[in-house]
Amino acid sequence: MFPYPVLVSFIIVFGILTSWEDIKHFKIPNYYILFALLFAFLENASYAFTAQEYFISFIINAGFSLLVGYGLWLIRIWTAADGKLFFAYSLLVPLSVYYLGYVKYFPSMIIMINTFVPIFLFLVINLLVKTSTQEKIMMLKKTFNRATIMNMFLIITVMSWFVGILFGFLHIPRNFFLSFLIIFLMFFILRAKLGKNFTKTLLICLLVRIILDYQTFLYLSFWIGTIKTLIFFLLAVFFVFNMGVLKFNSNVNIKDLKPGMLLSEIIVEKDGKYSKSLTLPMPTRFAILKSLIERAKESAVISCPSSGITKEDIKKIQQLKKEGKLDFDHLMVQQTVSFAPFLFLGVLLTIILKGSIISYAKIFIPYFWAKFISFFV
Repeated sequence: MFPYPVLVSFIIVFGILTSWEDIKHFKIPNYYILFALLFAFLENASYAFTAQEYFISFIINAGFSLLVGYGLWLIRIWTAADGKLFFAYSLLVPLSVYYLGYVKYFPSMIIMINTFVPIFLFLVINLLVKTSTQEKIMMLKKTFNRATIMNMFLIITVMSWFVGILFGFLHIPRNFFLSFLIIFLMFFILRAKLGKNFTKTLLICLLVRIILDYQTFLYLSFWIGTIKTLIFFLLAVFFVFNMGVLKFNSNVNIKDLKPGMLLSEIIVEKDGKYSKSLTLPMPTRFAILKSLIERAKESAVISCPSSGITKEDIKKIQQLKKEGKLDFDHLMVQQTVSFAPFLFLGVLLTIILKGSIISYAKIFIPYFWAKFISFFV
């Protein structure tokens, strides 16, 4: 076991190096990750003999971190490098650090909270500043349409039931952000597996829940909780994502494509015809979301690696355009933002706070609000 100052110093050096590599080269060398995993193994190996309960918790947390990292890569929330980096941090940060807001079996969830909340706030502030009132109104209308609301209600009502059963089976206290993450992953996995039968399956599951769990629908607290979750999903996922698509992507002429650009659209071929299709992790509307099963029927002309398109990819696209096989002139390109610095910030916040910033907010916001009110009374 290494002394705590040595461990924290290693995490800081590791975080600075990986953040620099991600900012400078948009990639993280695998040998950094491997070295960090080796360090974490040496740090925790002795617990297998001296503190077996701690070591078992460490292994379970590592397993969940690996699965979540892989799942978020699978649905393209982050790159494979980001998933591996999160896994490395999960093994490096001692379980004793997670105090306030501890999540049973998966305490590294706190790192995710402390990472994504600042990203979300950064994104929201950025979008509010960069978008006009007309653009905001347009995106709100796209987000709060009847079809989207009904679909999201189905998803939340059915999948929150499954999550509740899962938490009860594992004896895990209900946690909003963990529930959000599981519902988020379940949505994309089931959508991929069920394809066009996705909505029908949800309706059947809802009917089963009404039959088996009808008492829940009689409580006002259920409807209040469901509506709050629905609004959160619509604003946090769809509205912010729609705005992000609007402001963090740009249309680039095919002749102006350059190596390293990250495409938000790919060119696919089906029955000898070429078209472009969104590669973004979420839809701007449910109507344009193609399931992975449907996409499997199409053949991608080029892949979209996290490192960006290559010279060969560009030549292939421009050649197709020259031959008259493409009936479009532009492709949507992402404006890249390095994720490693945000993840490093999340780890630092976790170490400093010994918990999640949401847990601190729940404690201090009511306190300061009460002080503020008492000042004027």
